[in-house]
Amino acid sequence: MDRQVRIDVPIKDLYKQSKVINFNPAYQRAYIAKDNVKWQQNLITNIIENQSIIPPIYSRVSSEILDMEIDNPNRINEEDTLKILGYTTEMIDGQQRTLTIRDFMEDKFRLGVCRPVYTQIKNNKVVTRKFKLDGCSFSEIKSQFPEVVERFENHSFSMICNCSADDDLIHKMFLDLNDLNNMTAQEKRNAINSEVAVYVRNTARLEPHKLFTMEDNLKGRYIRMTFKKMVQDELLAKIVSVVNGDAYVNGFNNKSLDNMYNLTSYKNEFKDDKKVKKVLDIMFKVIENETDHWKYHTSSILLNLAMVIKYVLDNKDLKVDNWEKFGEWFFDKHVELCIQTQANIAVGITETAYGQKTRMGSSATDVKFRRDTLIQELTKMLKDKEK
Repeated sequence: MDRQVRIDVPIKDLYKQSKVINFNPAYQRAYIAKDNVKWQQNLITNIIENQSIIPPIYSRVSSEILDMEIDNPNRINEEDTLKILGYTTEMIDGQQRTLTIRDFMEDKFRLGVCRPVYTQIKNNKVVTRKFKLDGCSFSEIKSQFPEVVERFENHSFSMICNCSADDDLIHKMFLDLNDLNNMTAQEKRNAINSEVAVYVRNTARLEPHKLFTMEDNLKGRYIRMTFKKMVQDELLAKIVSVVNGDAYVNGFNNKSLDNMYNLTSYKNEFKDDKKVKKVLDIMFKVIENETDHWKYHTSSILLNLAMVIKYVLDNKDLKVDNWEKFGEWFFDKHVELCIQTQANIAVGITETAYGQKTRMGSSATDVKFRRDTLIQELTKMLKDKEK
C-alpha cells in the first residue's frame, strides 16, 4: 500500500462526497441493503438513538494524497480531513452503510420505531428531552426536530483511506474485509481482478443486456429468477463458458468458473464480448415474446438454449431463418425430453436423464450430455425435413 491514513468523517461531509464516490467498482457487491428496509431502519435508529460507533469504512483515494505532508496518519486535522475526503474515489468496504445513510437523507425510506433521549446541561441543570420519530422521513425530522438532525449529521465515521495503484491488492482487501461466509460464490468471483468480471458485471447488471431486464420487484422480465446475490451474473458467466468452450472441458461448477475468471487471457482484456453478445441477442429474440413456456425460462434451461444456439452459429451448414420458430421447437423438445416413459415409471425411475442433468448436472460430462441430446434431436428434425 503506497499510503494509508485514518480520518473521522462527519455524516454531512460523507454525504456530500458520496455524490462522486464510485460505489460499484468491479470487485464490489451489489447494494442489497435497499431491499432490506428493516436493516436500514435499524442502522439509522442506532445512530440517532445511541450515537453508535459504526465499524470503520474503507475507501480508496487518488494519488494526490501522496503529496500531502501528514505528521500522524492516525490523527488528521479538520482541514486535511476534508482534503483527503475530496480525494476519495471508490468505496472498498462500507458501501451498504454509506448508501443507506444517503438514501435516508434523500427520503427514500422512513424510520421504524425511533425514540431518542437527549440529555444536556443548561443553566447548571440536567435537561432531558425525549423525541418520538416513529415513521418519520429525514426531511420531516429536519423541519420539526433540527437538533436531532444536527446531531445525526455531525456523527462521525472512521474512514481508512488507502492509496494504491495495485488493483489486486485493493480487491484482496475487499475480500479480507468481508465475511466470506455470507458471500455467494459469484459475489466472491466478482471481486477477482479480471476483465471478464467487469464484462459480466456490466452486461448482467450495470448496463444490462435486454435479456437481463429486471422488474421493480427484482424479478426477471424474461428470465424466471429473482435477481439477488448476483444470480444473473452467474448465469452470464456460464454463458461465457459456453461461448468460449470452457463449459465442455470443465463444466459449470464453481471451481471451473473461478478458474475461468483467473485466466491469463481474461486478465487485462475480454475479447469474446462480440461472440457472447451474438448469443445473448438470439436468446432474447427467442424468448422476448415467448409466453407459452414461461415456466421453462429458468437459468438451467436457458443454458441449454445457449448451447444449441452456439452450435448453430458455429456450423455454417445450418441456417435459421426464424429464431422465434426455432425457440418454439426448442421448448417443445425440452418438454418432450423430460417426459418419463411408463416403463421407467413402473421401475421407479421418476426423471429422465436429460431432465435430471439439466436440473442438476454441472460437470463437463453432464454439460456435454445436455448439449449433445439436443443436437441429436435437432439433427433428426432437419433430416426429417429433407425427406
